[in-house]
Amino acid sequence: MSRGREGDDRDAAVARLPHLRTGRWLPVNALGFGEEGLLVLSSDGSLAPAIARSVAPLPVEYRVRVLRPRATDSWPEMPLEVEVDGETVGFSVIERLDGAATNVWFRAAAERPPRRGALRALFDSAGLKVSRVILVRWGPLSLPRDLPRGRSRDLASDELDALLALAGRARPATTGAAGRSRSSRRTTGPRRGAR
Repeated sequence: MSRGREGDDRDAAVARLPHLRTGRWLPVNALGFGEEGLLVLSSDGSLAPAIARSVAPLPVEYRVRVLRPRATDSWPEMPLEVEVDGETVGFSVIERLDGAATNVWFRAAAERPPRRGALRALFDSAGLKVSRVILVRWGPLSLPRDLPRGRSRDLASDELDALLALAGRARPATTGAAGRSRSSRRTTGPRRGAR
């Protein structure tokens, strides 16, 4: 598991991961352009396609920071659907959280990962300017609040089991010397911190 951002920060997070004797670290989930947050990496190249083919629900949750409208303007009503490239993309929750200054945070959730750009298009359709998008939950995995940007950590045993279950798999009988599988890590987008 890693905390990263699409682009340079993701490359930096991958560079900090343990060196693999064979293979390379591959993303299991995707971060959209300009998004940051939870990034799941694995050395198993078949894991991401297996999860993509799965019919199991894969709920996602984002934190979205938007610029507050002028003080004289009221908050627009937030739609739950937006049209992107001829396809309707729906969200289950769009909820204003807090923010007293220039920026206000929203919680956005969907039953499956939305198309790239759909989240920004949703806020644009309400006349709000998005300044930051953070993926905080992807399926059974949540972004740890204490995981700094650009750092990673191994998945906990229950997190790994849940991730493998999405792909219709079970954990192999053997694990690394420390008793953990080293095949999957969670990383994060653009924050600095520890593995």
